[in-house]
Amino acid sequence: MRLTAGRLTAGRLTAGRFGARHLPAGRAGTSRAQLRRSAVALLAVLATSGALAACSNGSDSAAPTSATPTTTATVIETASPAPATTEETTTTPSSTTSAAPVSGPTQVSTLRPFARGGGAAAGWTIDGDDAGVAQIDCTAAQPSPSAVDDGILYCTPAAAAADTCYVAPRTNDALCLVDPFSRRVAHYTTKPNSDYNVDHPMDPQPLGLLLDDGTQCRLRNGGAWTRQSQHPDYVGYYTCGSGSSSSAVWAAPNSQKAGIDTSSNTWTVQVGTSDGALQQHTVSEAYLVGISND
Repeated sequence: MRLTAGRLTAGRLTAGRFGARHLPAGRAGTSRAQLRRSAVALLAVLATSGALAACSNGSDSAAPTSATPTTTATVIETASPAPATTEETTTTPSSTTSAAPVSGPTQVSTLRPFARGGGAAAGWTIDGDDAGVAQIDCTAAQPSPSAVDDGILYCTPAAAAADTCYVAPRTNDALCLVDPFSRRVAHYTTKPNSDYNVDHPMDPQPLGLLLDDGTQCRLRNGGAWTRQSQHPDYVGYYTCGSGSSSSAVWAAPNSQKAGIDTSSNTWTVQVGTSDGALQQHTVSEAYLVGISND
């Protein structure tokens, strides 16, 4: 709607519908002055309304400015918290035995250094006696604790390490396996005895043990040993190593398998010196002794 001043002039307001003839007598002059002021005010109002309408119908390119500051939400992106890492701590048991690395099943091997008819079996060498003992005594006719065949004897003295010996039939020649980790047998003489064909033990004890760290242990043959300081009730069953690095296999007295735990297919032993803590080792290989049919 266009509203112009020409259509709302004072003349039309006075001469037209709002003329003096419609006003009461004596107030016509005042009414005309008021009408002029009203017309001017109305024109100002209509002009302002028109300007606002023009702004409303115009372009949308300019956004209205708000006196209230616009608040933009700031999103702070944080990474998901990493899982808590617990440092795994290995606690050493309070006992005097520390665990050794686990190995595979223990291999049980039979050494056969003696020829049944006499002499050393093929691949074995006969040495002189290593202990300076020319003669041993096998007349007690006791079986070797490490024998898997009949006729392998336990002889004396202990100094000759004559716990695994064989006397050829009708001779006084005795061969003894002193070191199960060599290919040699020691030669001694003994008294002939027709009763040397003794039965082997039902549960033989290995003459030698090879441990998981390469340590070689030999079955004890008599002698007086010092008590183990941390386990004074234990006794030594095997001597291990040599010289300053020597140690022993320790266990309770009357152990059924010479101090070896054979409760699983991987045998274990407790090894240490007489005055230190014992360490558990697995047995890689155990050596029994038999007779060759050569």
